[in-house]
Amino acid sequence: DEARDSAQVNKALQDAASRGQEAKTRVALLAGANPETPFRNVPILHTVASMDYVAVGTALIEAGVNVDSKDTMDGSTSLHKASGWGNIDFVALLISAGANSTIRNNDGRTARSMACEFNMANPKCPGAEIVQLLDAL
Repeated sequence: DEARDSAQVNKALQDAASRGQEAKTRVALLAGANPETPFRNVPILHTVASMDYVAVGTALIEAGVNVDSKDTMDGSTSLHKASGWGNIDFVALLISAGANSTIRNNDGRTARSMACEFNMANPKCPGAEIVQLLDAL
C-alpha cells in the first residue's frame, strides 16, 4: 500500500535525522521521504538545527526543505533554533541556504536576539560570532 510505504519512509527519515545519521537520512530521502515531515510536531530541520547535525541539515536542504518553515508552537524557524543553541556552523549553513534572518517568532524575537539564549551556561557559546554572521547579511 502506497500510503503505508510513504509513512514508513517518512518514519525512517525522522529516526535517522533526529539521531544525526546522515547516510540513513540520505537513503530515506532517496526513497521518497518528505523533507518537510515533522518530528514530534516540529519541522525536522528544527530538530537537527537544535542538535547541530550539520551534515543532516545539508541533506535536508539539498532535498528542498523550506529553511524558513515555522514551528507551530512558538513561530520560530530553524535559524532561531540554531542561533538559540549557539550552533554557529548550523547558523552558517542556514544563511548560505538563504534563510531569512529577519523573521520574528510569536514573541517578536529574531534569530539574532536569541543567540546562545538556551546555552548561556556554556562560556564557549559563540553568541558574538553568531551575531556577527547575522549582522553581515
